[in-house]
Amino acid sequence: MVKKIISIKKRRDFLDLREIGKKISTKFFIVYFKKNINENINLGITVSKKHGNAVKRNYLKRVIRAIFIKNINEIPDKLKIEMIPKKKDIKSSFKQLEEDFLGIFNNLR
Repeated sequence: MVKKIISIKKRRDFLDLREIGKKISTKFFIVYFKKNINENINLGITVSKKHGNAVKRNYLKRVIRAIFIKNINEIPDKLKIEMIPKKKDIKSSFKQLEEDFLGIFNNLR
C-alpha cells in the first residue's frame, strides 16, 4: 500500500498534537507526534519568523517536505507529526538534515 501524506492545517490540530503528543528534540528538529486514527500520515511543518523572511521559511519547508517524501518508507504508519526546525537549519546541508530526520524515526520503531 502506498503511504499518503496529509497536511495538518488547523491551529487546533497543532495545539492538540503539542498537548497530547510526545516530543523528541534533536540537533536540527523538534518533533511532536502521536498515533493517528486513520492509515495516513499527517504532517505539519511550523517555521517561525526567527528563520528569516518568507522566502527562507518556505525554502526550509520545501526541504523538510522533500526529506519526508524521499524517506516515506522509513516512517511508521498511522502517525500525526509536527516538525519544527531549529534556528541552525538554514546553514545545514540536506544530507545533515536527512540524517537527523532518519535518526528520529529509527528511534520510533
